[in-house]
Amino acid sequence: MGILSAVNLNLHRIQFFNSQRWKSIAQTLYLLLKPVAALFICQCLVLIRPLSRKLGNYPFLIITIQTLFYPIQATVGGQIEIIYESLLGTIIGLGWAVGSKFLAVIANRNGYSGAAVLAIFLTVGSFISGYIRSRYGYRSMCIMWIFIDCFLMTIDPRGKTVPSSFYTSLVYPSLIAAGVVFLVSLFIPPTRMASDLVGNSALSYLDELMNCLNGCLQGFFPSVDTSSSSYSSSEEYRLTNYRTVLRDRLKKFSSDLRNSQFELNFSFIPIGVLKDIESVLHRTSLAMSANVAACVSLYRAFNFSHYHNHAESKVSESSSYSLRDSFNGIDSDLFTPHFRLRGNPTLHSSPRPQPSKDVFKIYLDYFSQNVNDISNRLMASLQTSRSVLLWLISSSPEVPDEQILENISSLSEENIKENETIRNAIKMAFELSRNNRTFTGLYMFAADEDVFSISYYIFNLFEVAKEIRNLLIKLLFLKKFRTKRRKFYFHTFSILKERGRDHDELHVLSTPFASHDIPDSGNSVEELVARGEEHNWEDNSKNTESLSFSGKVRKRLPRFRSRLWKVSHWLIQSKDVKYGLKMAAGISLLSIVAFQKSTAHDYGEWNGQWALISTLFVLEVTVSATLRVGFFRALGTLSGAVYAYVAWEISRGWSYVIASLTFLVSWLSCYIMFRTSYAGVATVFNITFPPILYGAYLGNKSSSFHLAVFRFLDVIVGIGMAIVVNIVVFPYLARRVLTKEIGKACQLNLQLYNTMSEYMLSSTHHASTSLCDDMENQIVFHLLKAGDLLLLTNMEFRLKGPFPGKLFQQLIDKLGIMTGRLVILNKVRARFGPYLYQEVVENVIRYRKSLIASISLTLYILSHSIMVKSPVPYFLPSSRNAHWNLRQAIMKDIQIKTGFSSDNPDDTYVSDESSPTALSAALWLHGNEGVLYYYAECQVIEEIVNDLEDLLMLVKRINGEEKKPKLWNEKL
Repeated sequence: MGILSAVNLNLHRIQFFNSQRWKSIAQTLYLLLKPVAALFICQCLVLIRPLSRKLGNYPFLIITIQTLFYPIQATVGGQIEIIYESLLGTIIGLGWAVGSKFLAVIANRNGYSGAAVLAIFLTVGSFISGYIRSRYGYRSMCIMWIFIDCFLMTIDPRGKTVPSSFYTSLVYPSLIAAGVVFLVSLFIPPTRMASDLVGNSALSYLDELMNCLNGCLQGFFPSVDTSSSSYSSSEEYRLTNYRTVLRDRLKKFSSDLRNSQFELNFSFIPIGVLKDIESVLHRTSLAMSANVAACVSLYRAFNFSHYHNHAESKVSESSSYSLRDSFNGIDSDLFTPHFRLRGNPTLHSSPRPQPSKDVFKIYLDYFSQNVNDISNRLMASLQTSRSVLLWLISSSPEVPDEQILENISSLSEENIKENETIRNAIKMAFELSRNNRTFTGLYMFAADEDVFSISYYIFNLFEVAKEIRNLLIKLLFLKKFRTKRRKFYFHTFSILKERGRDHDELHVLSTPFASHDIPDSGNSVEELVARGEEHNWEDNSKNTESLSFSGKVRKRLPRFRSRLWKVSHWLIQSKDVKYGLKMAAGISLLSIVAFQKSTAHDYGEWNGQWALISTLFVLEVTVSATLRVGFFRALGTLSGAVYAYVAWEISRGWSYVIASLTFLVSWLSCYIMFRTSYAGVATVFNITFPPILYGAYLGNKSSSFHLAVFRFLDVIVGIGMAIVVNIVVFPYLARRVLTKEIGKACQLNLQLYNTMSEYMLSSTHHASTSLCDDMENQIVFHLLKAGDLLLLTNMEFRLKGPFPGKLFQQLIDKLGIMTGRLVILNKVRARFGPYLYQEVVENVIRYRKSLIASISLTLYILSHSIMVKSPVPYFLPSSRNAHWNLRQAIMKDIQIKTGFSSDNPDDTYVSDESSPTALSAALWLHGNEGVLYYYAECQVIEEIVNDLEDLLMLVKRINGEEKKPKLWNEKL
């Protein structure tokens, strides 16, 4: 019976896996149905010979234009937007070509060279379109513009008439492709509206938020099995992974929201309603990320692998000296050698005796009831939020207002009880620590660190509760915008404002940083020059009417010189102008063959316009992007040419065989295009085989083999020109821009910390939330830009060896984490009361300034070392010692006020169990409601210090510095 049951279990398991596999395959086929249908319909239209003859010389361009300029989008509104943009490019390109052609015809009739006119107009058009493409991101429109001009302007440049096919040969294929894609988007499933896409992204984010909260709760209530170091590492990775997934879900929601700006929506609500919750979800993500970081710190404090089964005597021998030596009272050295960055021991990492495990568990027991209550309310509130959001976008059951108000009121009550409940719990923990005679000396400070971790976690948990409460309030307000029946919404919101930020419709790794200009608040000359705007250089303070003519000339000469400098500086520094010049250079150099009388015939025989189009598509802003896109285009062209030749040899011109083969290959190409990271190869494959296969089918004079070879050679020439131009003319290396963007992010972190410090030392005590959010958005913007650039560095040649991509990725991640902690630090300080502020800031202002200076100098050294690759100084400001001095100064001040004094200098920081530690100091301050926030501040500063030291170590490794100098003093 045991064998039979095992066999049955295996059979059931195999059946389950097979059913899941078939479900996945069916779902993939369902998602690919729409792009396959659009591609196959366009292919069948080309096979209709009467229709193809009426379309002109390029009927196969229906497939090319559909693949390149009308790709299937996720929503109907997004499809209409891409159709609108490409049709706009068609109109501009046709108008530009017609105008230049008329001027060329006039020149040819009067004995001048019309080819020169066409060459000039093609070059100028390439520059303008390249500038717009780099500056504002209208990629489809700009490429469509020059795509049409490359075909039309190179046809008979010395002709004295304009044939009728000039106006229709590319317009008809574009209109047919647009119509096919529009009808397919409407009538072939799956038909998704903007609210479906954005709403599902928001629901996915809320689901991940609940998973993250549940994972943090497991971290707060660890089991005894966590004594294993390997288990501890896996748990920390699990907690950190929650934060990564949550950030990705929020990024997808924001991306879907931007891609749904042009709205065609048949739903209960407009997209603008969902846009209103974006800021709330962003703040919730920030609070939850801080909660995860606090949970990781708490888990490390609970990790018994450092001190499990240690006797107190052995622990004292191994660690007491090192701790006393590192934290030398209230005057610890503020500078430390760079090779000792991670050598300073922390109290969490020091071995402690076995009873500390029991004390820490007792601490958790005191706090567990409060954490349980607030967590249950948070989970219930998140479930309610998800139900409300689901009701807004679908016909699910409505959530009554009373239920939402009940959840809001429960979270409000928890906020009201926050100070009292947590203060009582901390007081009990303090009394336990003071009455416990197990630990003496520095081990009492280790107990302090445990309370720091717990307090920091609880503070962040309450911050999450406040943000979820704000989310419920926002959803309650948005309920009134839902209609009883579905309605059509057709409009745009903020399309002009959002347009240039992150708009790239094609997935062939184009410029991810094109038109990512941050809106600056100031109007300095450098900012205006970077944006290409006018600056008022005139000095109107003096009246120039009384001056003579020579005086007026001398007066205006400096203005003219300044304006000339501004224009020249803008031309030299602007990457958009440089990209336009590179595009104009590449197109103009290749078009010489088309406009020269001696080579024009060969250009037509070789179909040389495909070389121009290859340069147009391959040439990107950075060298690495150009190499990557060029490689994909070469691979796609080769595979498409081989397929076209093989398909023609198999079909022998029979249309039904051609249709069957192209239908089968469409599934494979669409799968690669929409479900893998090699979309560029499939896209080029789909535009390569139609001219070869259908050209032979429609009676082209050349053979299919001749067409395939010439097409591949044309593409290789275009790719080579794009690579040469991008390397020779204004090379723009991704790795250089990457270090610049990371350096900017580090500088903005320094600016954020200095701003927070300035406000803390002023009468307001903390910076405004909106100010910190704006600066955080700028930092995140630069880090996202750096992350996109990091993907492009793998394709760049580097004589030094492989680019340290993993180290830079760790650097970007660590900077993002530290930015969130700085914002949380400002939130913690916003909760300081006047009495607590006086005790922990005003009375110890000298030590506060030392801490501020240490962190600021470290951030400055970081940004400078990143941007100019300078070595890290031998001695660095020790933010860890500065923070230690601040805590000791607060204790010393309280010792004086409580009447404790000692002549022994060692007693200033530790003596025996009767000397007041930070715990007894908090007992003295226990009447103040903000004592929790002092402990939260200590913990978040400790985390920031750890991040700074990790960043310095990463920068040293990136710059190739040795871990230890060859000659150094052991006493340092």
